[in-house]
Amino acid sequence: ARGVEFGVESTGCGQWPGSVVRLDAPVIPHMGWNVVDSPAGSVLFKGMDADTRFYFVHSYAAQQWEGDPNALLTWATHHVPFLA
Repeated sequence: ARGVEFGVESTGCGQWPGSVVRLDAPVIPHMGWNVVDSPAGSVLFKGMDADTRFYFVHSYAAQQWEGDPNALLTWATHHVPFLA
């Protein structure tokens, strides 16, 4: 994914389409436990309770998906939704 940090644009590792941007939130970095919205049929999250929490520490995130519309994606929210 593409990204900009400290005014310098980077193409990233090129594994995923889209952009990584700084989170628009009153507190950065986002540090804390959040639930995620996993896709139906996800093998990774199979058997986990919907209220299982995961720990996040980050200031940047991919907030849009520009790849395969049928991809199984997991999202979390810290003032805005982001790919988890």
